[in-house]
Amino acid sequence: NHNTSIDFGVSDDNSDNTSVKINLGGVGTAPVLSDGWNNISPWSTNIDQSSDAIFSIDNNPGLTLTLKNDGTTSGSWGFNSLNGNLAGNAGYNTGDDSGIVPDVILDTYVFLENATCEAVVNGLDDSKLYTVKMGGSRDATGSRITEYTIGGSTESLECIDNSLGEVTFLSVSSLLGEITIEVKNTNNQFAYIGWIEIIEN
Repeated sequence: NHNTSIDFGVSDDNSDNTSVKINLGGVGTAPVLSDGWNNISPWSTNIDQSSDAIFSIDNNPGLTLTLKNDGTTSGSWGFNSLNGNLAGNAGYNTGDDSGIVPDVILDTYVFLENATCEAVVNGLDDSKLYTVKMGGSRDATGSRITEYTIGGSTESLECIDNSLGEVTFLSVSSLLGEITIEVKNTNNQFAYIGWIEIIEN
């Protein structure tokens, strides 16, 4: 029974709530973050797509992020070729941090190609309800709409040149301490998730 109060590494602006802000993916060296954002660790772009990839969340002991992989092209993160690369640094950059999240967060993401995949945050309090926000960005032309689903609710986001949009799920419960986010592509072969914020209600 996961009913221990979670000591999030960052307090939300609302003193009655606590939150964790997670920066996903990227290539090269992990960025230096501010505004309460936390990188996943290890900061790696190459994974074994035949099994789940499990990451800790900086400054939040007890919380983990799992990118679920089933070893098939339709159920694994990254390229459809299963080459092990799942992240990128080609998000939209405002140049002045005027987006919904800082530019360094907009810039990085994990992605999928012609697949439906799950990202699972584990270690939450299953006696609490949460507000869950997320989004992704890609600096490119055309349209790449990503669908995000929690439970029976689905929200869509245009990720091309996105700097101001994110999706929000209200009153989300965690099952055995877990919140599962399903991510899938729609009108393009690619879909993205670059950040997740979980706020304890």
